[in-house]
Amino acid sequence: MRRKITPGTALLLSSSAILAFLLILGGLGAWSAGFSRQEAIATQYALDTAIALGKITPTITDSALEAFYQRGVAAYRAKDYPNAITQLDTVVRYRAYRDTAAYLLLAFKAQGDLQAGQPDKLTVAPLTYATGLELVKNKGPEVMQGFQRSPDLLGTATYPTLLKSIQDQQFWSDHYARGNSSASFSGGNDWWDQTIPEWEKVYQSNPGYLKDNSLLALNQRLSDTYKTKALDLCRVKGDYAGALSAVNRGLEISYKSKLPEQKQSILLNLYYFITQNQCQAG
Repeated sequence: MRRKITPGTALLLSSSAILAFLLILGGLGAWSAGFSRQEAIATQYALDTAIALGKITPTITDSALEAFYQRGVAAYRAKDYPNAITQLDTVVRYRAYRDTAAYLLLAFKAQGDLQAGQPDKLTVAPLTYATGLELVKNKGPEVMQGFQRSPDLLGTATYPTLLKSIQDQQFWSDHYARGNSSASFSGGNDWWDQTIPEWEKVYQSNPGYLKDNSLLALNQRLSDTYKTKALDLCRVKGDYAGALSAVNRGLEISYKSKLPEQKQSILLNLYYFITQNQCQAG
């Protein structure tokens, strides 16, 4: 015999069914929202990747480009090169705009020139020059057009001579930094065997590299390196031939570079000491 459902029971069952239906709808909504959010994240990631790979160029208004450009130029003229690079690079990454690429190349060069003369930035300078050369490699037409648009930016130089200057500075600063990394100017360990080859590469093409920098002038430091090597080979290792070769090269550099008389005198006295056959180990 079938049991009769009371009105109260029917109401309870109806309420439960409605609640279950609402929960299902809520679950579907949450799932849909979560799916949409994941889809949006995936879409944004794909967009960011495409932009990074250069497949898509994001849009930016001319007024925004002009603002970045003006801030970059102002920073360059104020010799705030890191800020100038940041502002100008933002413009160049979007599209060719006025003479921005030319200013950016000059900012990289000026920043590299500063770093090359700072003891704590020696290893950074060649990287800065290299970034400027990479700009020319990737945006060459834009850089050239920038200088054509504003030829006064080159001063008395030409575009080819500017590029050659940056290439030379990159080479010199790189080998100078490598030599400096092993230079200790103390006896032993034969550190000069790592320093001299690197600094000679610079000296051969630019004997006056950093000559106005009292701490880093290449000619003085290279001459001092040969002096230290000669002393060690003479007094510690008893290597007469090696010591004589080193002191002769140190004297040659000091004379050609017209180093202070005191430095020349020290090297000359060392030369006489060695030639008098006073080199002996111990």
